[in-house]
Amino acid sequence: GETVHPGGVNDPSFVTPEADMGGLYSVYQFMKNCRGMHLTYLNRDYDTRIYEELEGITWEKDDAFAGKSGLYYLENHLGYRFYVDRVSVRIYSHDDIYHTVHFDIYIANSGFAKIYLRTKLFLTVKDRRIPIDFNVGDIEPGHIRRAAFDAELETGDRVHLMLIRDNEAEDVISFANAEKSGIVYLGELKKYE
Repeated sequence: GETVHPGGVNDPSFVTPEADMGGLYSVYQFMKNCRGMHLTYLNRDYDTRIYEELEGITWEKDDAFAGKSGLYYLENHLGYRFYVDRVSVRIYSHDDIYHTVHFDIYIANSGFAKIYLRTKLFLTVKDRRIPIDFNVGDIEPGHIRRAAFDAELETGDRVHLMLIRDNEAEDVISFANAEKSGIVYLGELKKYE
């Protein structure tokens, strides 16, 4: 008999792009299924039919992928895809120079899967890293989590958020809304007038 893997392409609940629902709805349902399966990889040689279907479909949702192919969307969501959703800060001034800043940074995972690598999250200020006690590996696909912490900063500090692999090389893991360096600029601490 045939081996059927729950949640896989042999599962009757798995909707492929050419499903009977027709049109773009089936593509969006297909992408939803990819997230539900925590998809990290789709074999280009084995799954050629899916690649061809998605290449010929234009993504029409009103988001950053509007006008791109369904394949482009898929390739950009396999595995994890983190972005900084929003940031709020409260500043407790000690004097004109030194400040305690409370951060609430909301990090989203719009990818299809969690990250399984060990990581470290930092604020970067000038030439120093401020570690943040937060595990991005806990962010499920399609969810947002809040990292809440305090940091001691000085007036004029430019603050960035950086995610790295917890390995010897400390490879940067890019946020989807990052600068070219892979890190996210959060702002600069200005002097209150």
